[in-house]
Amino acid sequence: MAAPRWRTILEHGLSKNPEQTAFQLATLDRDASRFNVDVIPRVRSHLYRRFVSSPTAPSTPVIISSTDIRTRKVTQLTTSTKCELAWWQKDPGQQIRIIGDAYLVPSPNHSLYSNFHEKLRNAPIGTGLAALKDKDWEADRVDLFRNMSPVMKAGWCRATPGSKMPGDDEAKTWPKEIYDPEEGNPDKESEKYKEAKRLWDLALSNFATVVIDPLEVDFVDLSDPTHPERFVFRKRVYDGQPVVWEEEAVVP
Repeated sequence: MAAPRWRTILEHGLSKNPEQTAFQLATLDRDASRFNVDVIPRVRSHLYRRFVSSPTAPSTPVIISSTDIRTRKVTQLTTSTKCELAWWQKDPGQQIRIIGDAYLVPSPNHSLYSNFHEKLRNAPIGTGLAALKDKDWEADRVDLFRNMSPVMKAGWCRATPGSKMPGDDEAKTWPKEIYDPEEGNPDKESEKYKEAKRLWDLALSNFATVVIDPLEVDFVDLSDPTHPERFVFRKRVYDGQPVVWEEEAVVP
C-alpha cells in the first residue's frame, strides 16, 4: 500500500511553497431559519498543519488543522461531520477540493471529548479515523499547540469568538503572547509563574484539533493554461481489500 496520488500532489505543492497552507473549510449550519432554509453552508479559513496516517494504512491519510472549541463551527460539526475544503495554490496554479468528515479533538476535560472517542470507537473500516484508533490524540493536540507561535497561542485566551466585543478595559487585559511556563527553571511559587501557567492552561483548554478524513478529492491543475487537467479521486472500500482511490479524468 502507498499514499494516494492526491496526497503526493498536494505535498509536492507545499514543498515548493510551504507558506500556502490556508484553505477554506465549509460546514453545514442547521440554525438557518432566519434565512428561510433548513440548512445553510458556513465557510471560514483554516490552516493546514500536517498529514497523519497509520504506517499500516498509508492509503487513508487525514488532514490536521486546529480551532477554538468555543466557535460556532463546533455545533455544526457535532450535528453533522460532513465538510468540504477548497485549497487554491497560486503557484503552481492548482485547486484541491476535498469532501470528507471532520472530527474535533478537544481537551480531555471538555464535554465533547467523549463524543470524539465514541466516533473513534465506531469509525467504519476503511476510514482514516479507524486506522488511527490507537493514536494518542491528546499528545498530538498538545504537540500541535506547543508548535504554535506565542501570538497564536494568546488567541485562545480571548473572549468567545463571535461574541459581542467587550469594552476596551477588558480587551486590554487579553495577553498578546503566551509562553510555556515550564521553560527554563521557573520558581513555581512566584506570581509570574502562576499567571503564566494560568494563561497556558486556559489557552490549551480552548484549543482543539480538527481531523479531516477525506472521502473524495477533486484536483484541478492549471499550471499549464494551454493544457489544463482535472482528476477526481474517490475512496472505495471493498470487503477484505485495502482501501483504493479510484481516479477519473474529467473536463476541467
